[in-house]
Amino acid sequence: MNNDTNPEVPAPHSGEWMTLQEAERLAHVWCDGQPLDDLPQWRTAMQVLARELASARNALAQMESRKDAAYLERNQVVAALAKAFPSGVARTAIEGWSEDWHGCVYIDLPTGQASWHFHDSQAYLFDGLPPYAGKWDGHDTPEKYRRLAALAAPAAPAWQPIETAPKQYGSLLHIIAATPLDAGGYYVEEAYWDPERREWWPANTDYGDATGAAIYPTLWQPMPAAPAA
Repeated sequence: MNNDTNPEVPAPHSGEWMTLQEAERLAHVWCDGQPLDDLPQWRTAMQVLARELASARNALAQMESRKDAAYLERNQVVAALAKAFPSGVARTAIEGWSEDWHGCVYIDLPTGQASWHFHDSQAYLFDGLPPYAGKWDGHDTPEKYRRLAALAAPAAPAWQPIETAPKQYGSLLHIIAATPLDAGGYYVEEAYWDPERREWWPANTDYGDATGAAIYPTLWQPMPAAPAA
């Protein structure tokens, strides 16, 4: 039975759940107009159905909320990853996907390209990224995560013999120096080379300072890079 053949059948709401009143009206038509009060089992069934539909609506809303939270958490991690490697954003039309999911961030990892789609409501996470100049290289989801897993941790700076340290006083080149302690271990501090006396000195000191004195490190590392502005 449909709306065209029987005008008493309530029209379905587009994207909406049927109300109890509409369900009762539909049952009334199915029962050839017999009052539903004479059919208590129908009314009870409709009341149960209405409660079940309300419960389903609530469960669906909760699932949508959890899904949105999961995407937000994932995209925050992807946005952080995009700051560490060459990245860009583009719009990609995928069959079957709504237009508000066409945003895509591409990240060129040392192990290969990786990409993630994001909803327009979370595009702000990728503000500041340039348009992506490349093209999708054909990777699928399993390959993307294989490339992620293949990323190697950055190597920690290795201590080197002090004899290899640069001695460029004119450029005020500083190093991280490690001087052996009598009790064992090392004292680590920033230092520079004094070419006149051919000695290493702690940073911010000079010959003649009351607290100044040459140091005799055996190991060194480069100074870390300054934070980005």
